[in-house]
Amino acid sequence: MPPIKKAKAAEPAKEESKSILRYLLSLNTNRVSLDFGPNENCRLIKIDNTPRVHEGETVKKNTFLTFAKYNSKNEIIGQNEFSFFNLDPEGKYAFDNFITQLSQLTTVANLLNPEVTFDPTEDFESEEEIVKLLSTPKGCKELQNKMFDTFSEVVSEFVGEQCPLMAVKVVTDKTGKYLQLPKEAQFCALMSEDYSFLKVTAYELKLKNAALTPSTAVADEKGAAPSQAKKDALASL
Repeated sequence: MPPIKKAKAAEPAKEESKSILRYLLSLNTNRVSLDFGPNENCRLIKIDNTPRVHEGETVKKNTFLTFAKYNSKNEIIGQNEFSFFNLDPEGKYAFDNFITQLSQLTTVANLLNPEVTFDPTEDFESEEEIVKLLSTPKGCKELQNKMFDTFSEVVSEFVGEQCPLMAVKVVTDKTGKYLQLPKEAQFCALMSEDYSFLKVTAYELKLKNAALTPSTAVADEKGAAPSQAKKDALASL
């Protein structure tokens, strides 16, 4: 009887493949969020300007930035997608919101690619030209797209694993329930530099704690008891 040939042992998977698999699995969006306050060892892992649709309606936001936090094994342990509200010609703060978005994108661009100037306003000669553009829906959309396209050209090479480690400050919205980037321009810094200025303010902490305070029913001006709708809302908490 001829000798039975032993099956050839499977070759071990390449370490590189394991790393890719761990990275792809780490991109699962059903994961832990970033923490309130400064988050260390973060990278900008994705930028996108594709409109989001929720329950059949387009979300009025643009320039989606995904920041992720890494552990000592270079594995993602938390991430969040942040964005900017669309510039609205009917709103009171279109120009202010434009300045906020421009300032924050400039901060990120300068950190990731300091050799290239990020300037989506290079074609404008005055503030008045920008204000005029922001007075129409078409102009607002044009400026939003210009900011993202210019930002993408400057930083796309440094997004993902190529992104240097950063500290990123995260706060909450006015309800204290949802995480967002702070309004200030300097909301992030390289881990290799001083980032001690990324501190939570008393006001930001107050907003966060507001979400921990249970809602209470309040009688109307006539002193009547809370409505049934209010009772039902409280019962669902």
